[in-house]
Amino acid sequence: MSIDTLYDVIVVHIREIPYPDGLGLKVKILFPEELEEQVEDVDEFMEKLREEWKCILSEQALSFDYIEVYKRPQQEEDE
Repeated sequence: MSIDTLYDVIVVHIREIPYPDGLGLKVKILFPEELEEQVEDVDEFMEKLREEWKCILSEQALSFDYIEVYKRPQQEEDE
């Protein structure tokens, strides 16, 4: 799976949901909106995003809510 988008930034909202046996995550892609419809497996998407893109902002909005902003890594050009 690769992350296909024309944009260089992806913004996600992550909500931690406490359960008796641990935490669950609910992820919503805020930008670009059309990417939300393309993602079938959110866990796989987040794993790829965190591996391949650079997190430039991770901010706790409320006690269980986070906003994360990822930037596409710059491709090095041979000169």
